[in-house]
Amino acid sequence: MLARGVPGELAIAVDDVQNRWISFVHEKA
Repeated sequence: MLARGVPGELAIAVDDVQNRWISFVHEKA
């Protein structure tokens, strides 16, 4: 169950981090 649930949560976490990083870069640019 855990192994099956990790990829989806990981993808969401990565997407969230990317969105935050993009916002951060745009604010500093």
